[in-house]
Amino acid sequence: MYRDTGRGKEAEVSWQKAIALLETLVLKNPTITQYQANLVHCYLNLGLLCIGTGRKKEAEASYQKALALQETLVLKNPTVTQYQADLANSHNILGLLYSDVGRSKEAEVSWQKALALRETLVLKNPTVTEYQANLAASHYNLGILYR
Repeated sequence: MYRDTGRGKEAEVSWQKAIALLETLVLKNPTITQYQANLVHCYLNLGLLCIGTGRKKEAEASYQKALALQETLVLKNPTVTQYQADLANSHNILGLLYSDVGRSKEAEVSWQKALALRETLVLKNPTVTEYQANLAASHYNLGILYR
């Protein structure tokens, strides 16, 4: 809510507090995946806030932390398609950041990872149109990069 009302500093403080609490919960309760997923969303929101305030290195660090957690979630829960979709989305977001700062090679790697995950999601879930739209977005991003 703070971010949506222009109170970015308060939003950042709230997310930092949430991250600290969730990190402790994750350590003490490693089998409760919801804590890990919530921690991922805090890191992603913090990253978005950092982007909005021009702190791209901090955003990258936050996105990287989210990705590490998501990769573990996907590895330990291979049948949960939401975790796979979220991981693909995070790779896409990181690719956008890399593209924005002129790091084309890293953008390509991130977008290729998103593409691979999204291709698998579409193959295994052909009726989920959101997965198809996200796959199209991956091809679009790579097309822009390759032009």
